[in-house]
Amino acid sequence: KTVMTCGKSREDKLINNNPSAKIIKIGPYIHYAKSILKTSEVNLQKKKYGKNMLVFIDHSTKDLQLYHNDEKLIKQIKNLVNSHNIKTVLICLYWKDIKMGIHKNYEKAGFKIVCSGYRDDIFFLARLRSLIEISDLTASNSVGTHVPYCLTLEKPHILIDDSKIGNVKDIYTKGEGISDQVYYNRLSEIEEVENILRQSHDPIELKSNKILNNYFGFSEIKSPSELSDLINNI
Repeated sequence: KTVMTCGKSREDKLINNNPSAKIIKIGPYIHYAKSILKTSEVNLQKKKYGKNMLVFIDHSTKDLQLYHNDEKLIKQIKNLVNSHNIKTVLICLYWKDIKMGIHKNYEKAGFKIVCSGYRDDIFFLARLRSLIEISDLTASNSVGTHVPYCLTLEKPHILIDDSKIGNVKDIYTKGEGISDQVYYNRLSEIEEVENILRQSHDPIELKSNKILNNYFGFSEIKSPSELSDLINNI
């Protein structure tokens, strides 16, 4: 069995669960996605929106519905708008949260709503890459794959501190079949990444951070020929 993943941390977990598996580290997947928009189309959108910020909002999953304190989160976003001279805010929401109507308060605040679609859609990363390429600045209120994706595309990323705004009313609960050790290790990893993101927004500096590289595998990115050789040798 051969598995492609991003960085060393994920490789260790996969080997622990399946010692016989062959693991290939390739870094953040968005590096290999082709933007759904042409360069000219990206530039046209950048001209249309002016200096813009793409904000990723912590989202629900198929097993967990999250409820955000929209008022406080919107206030934090507006603070970033003022401090960074932003003309347009694009709010990237999970499709399920849009169906739940969570987007309405953000629209009322004057923000534009965007979505990359369903993650298993073959064009999911292509759409997401286009949205990130259009942006001048990115932000989020959680740690997720959007963080290394933004950094890979050399966009500054700001972490909106949840502890300051209390944006999630419900407490995260571990999924069925997940041990306490795995659950608390995951929380510890998230906290470790958050602490680093609070210290810097610069993509070049963050990509060179050893801890982030361990999680996200920036140094594992392959050239087209290297990736082709790896796939052909599987």
